[in-house]
Amino acid sequence: METEEFWDFVRESIVGKDIEITTPFGSRHLIYADYTASGRGIDFIENYHKYILELYANTHTEDDTTGSITTARLHIAEKTIKRLNLIKNNQEASG
Repeated sequence: METEEFWDFVRESIVGKDIEITTPFGSRHLIYADYTASGRGIDFIENYHKYILELYANTHTEDDTTGSITTARLHIAEKTIKRLNLIKNNQEASG
């Protein structure tokens, strides 16, 4: 996917992008202008969150399936973060 196509896809995926609100001046298209503080939901990210939350549990319990799945996901995330930080640090050192 080309860069421009990607950003078009992201823009089309914004949750509530076509919302109209009622104002004292009539119906108006919502303009959201606080992306720095909170941003807007993006469909494909929110859908992924829903997928993760279906089997989400506390990581301190591994005596059930959901706890084991969440703990495994945590370990994968930790390894990924460490690997990416190592790559970044090596690039900066050689840089």
